[in-house]
Amino acid sequence: MFQEASSASDNIVILGDAKATDAVTISSVTNDAPEKFPLGETIITWTATDESGNLSTATHRK
Repeated sequence: MFQEASSASDNIVILGDAKATDAVTISSVTNDAPEKFPLGETIITWTATDESGNLSTATHRK
């Protein structure tokens, strides 16, 4: 989904929540998105970590 830019460097984007499943409990789901987005495409990396310390990543373009 695309969102209308209101600034050249300080755009707010609502990312929503990522969902992760695993055989053991997921302890965290984080991302590296900036607080404010510049014009153009930004690639965000989501990281899910389980209780055993295993992690998995996925990217999303915004």
